[in-house]
Amino acid sequence: MAPGLAGLKWPNDLWLRGKKAGGILAQLLSGGDPCVLLGMGLNVNLRLDQVPAELREIATSLLIETGKVRDRVKLAATLFARLDERLEQLQELGFAPIASLWEGYSILTGKRVTVFDGQTRYSGMVKGIDTGGALLLVEGGNVARILSGDVTVEKP
Repeated sequence: MAPGLAGLKWPNDLWLRGKKAGGILAQLLSGGDPCVLLGMGLNVNLRLDQVPAELREIATSLLIETGKVRDRVKLAATLFARLDERLEQLQELGFAPIASLWEGYSILTGKRVTVFDGQTRYSGMVKGIDTGGALLLVEGGNVARILSGDVTVEKP
């Protein structure tokens, strides 16, 4: 897709060269067998002039970052095939192997952040994610395990 350019911002954002290019949302559906509904978005062939001026510092696309127009159908097919592989891996081995892959792409590890989970605001240095996918945040020598929230990288 964009080798060497991609990064992941916990919990659900895809970044290219320091700007948001996509994301994924998951919702657990209740009733019957457990089921997760996934929604994904990826800015593929969006041109810079199509990005609102107020978002140009924080948003991007594959086209903007690579200069290449992509076949969206082929890209989606590849993405879904890889997602299916990872879901099978998750079912067989749990999240631990995926967590180690995630770490290789994390843009937050080692950075000071603030996380707001809707009720509580946490600040600290990101240590990484654990084998359950929780963000590990070091605060005053203690490690907090954050399960969800909006993350803002603090300015140095």
